[in-house]
Amino acid sequence: MTVFNCQQVLDKATFYLDNEVIEEEKVAIDSHLRECKACAEEYAVEARISSMIISSDWNPISTEDLVQQAMINYMQKRDID
Repeated sequence: MTVFNCQQVLDKATFYLDNEVIEEEKVAIDSHLRECKACAEEYAVEARISSMIISSDWNPISTEDLVQQAMINYMQKRDID
C-alpha cells in the first residue's frame, strides 16, 4: 500500500482535485487527509479556490495580452489627465 507524507499529498492535491491520480494514490491521499488535520485544512483551501475558479467566468490571459491591456489602460489614463 502506498503511503504519502504531507509534502507528497500537497504536491498531488491539484491532481487529486481533478481526479488525475491513479486509484492507489487516491486511496493513500484519502487516508492521509483523514489522519492529518493540517493537510486536510490545506486541501480544503485548495478545493475552495478550485471551486471558485470553475464556477466563475475567470478567463486567464497570456502575459503578452496582460501587458498590452495595461499599456492601453495607461495610455487612456494619460490622455485623460
